[in-house]
Amino acid sequence: MKYRRGLFAVYRGKEYELGVGKEHELTLYSEDPIDLQIGFKQIDENTFSLEVKKEDLSSYYSVGTLALYKGFEFGIRTVDGEKILISSSGENWTRKFIEELGLEQVDLRVYEKWVDEKDLEKVWEKKSSIRLL
Repeated sequence: MKYRRGLFAVYRGKEYELGVGKEHELTLYSEDPIDLQIGFKQIDENTFSLEVKKEDLSSYYSVGTLALYKGFEFGIRTVDGEKILISSSGENWTRKFIEELGLEQVDLRVYEKWVDEKDLEKVWEKKSSIRLL
């Protein structure tokens, strides 16, 4: 399964990664050279980009990949081969529970752990609406 995380938009019926610049400029990113035919420009060997206006997009949203690990929901942060970095805020978790799961605190109320992909009970994507200026 491909694990996705970030902003995405639909342009001309196709989904693209979406970048938002400092001045709220919008850039679509693709790895498909066919998109050169609709105005994308090559920015490196396998990446193409196109600046667009919000009105050009039929939808835009954030995507995160979630996983169930030992009965608890975590966000997937990073993938390295068969190893997955899971993360959760776990605001109401006890110290004992955190230790039992083998989680490492990386920030205030943020816990992470590298796990084997096979140990994930369920994996799914969650799309959330975003507001563009």
